Amino acid sequence: SGWEVQKTGNGVAQLSNGQAVFLGQVIQAEAATNPGQLCDAWHRKVAEDTSNGKFTDPKSVDLGTQKLKGATCQAQVTVSNGQGSATIVLFSLVSVRATDGVTVIGSTSFGEGQDTEQLSNDFTAMVNSMLQGQARG
Repeated sequence: SGWEVQKTGNGVAQLSNGQAVFLGQVIQAEAATNPGQLCDAWHRKVAEDTSNGKFTDPKSVDLGTQKLKGATCQAQVTVSNGQGSATIVLFSLVSVRATDGVTVIGSTSFGEGQDTEQLSNDFTAMVNSMLQGQARG
């Protein structure tokens, strides 16, 4: 609740609650893709037009099935525009299906002052929905 779809496309949906953004996407990768490396590469790509990037090492996550390999990663960047600058946190979960490489990426970005407990609950619900579909496939 409180999230609205901002845009959708082929294998991608972007939602916002007015303070944070959630981006869910499905891509085709190689089955042997390392989810941690992909997560880190994704954050570095997203951060290309920002400054002061700080990237944490990806962490493997157990997704409860042998079908999926998963990892999370986090970054902090500074976004500047004509009205000043803001620190933005990026958090993503990447899951690669071991049989065929179908990959789910769930990302959220938010600034200071965000209710991170509620955001974590919302992120988990949205990502779990994506993972359930991926695991069934």
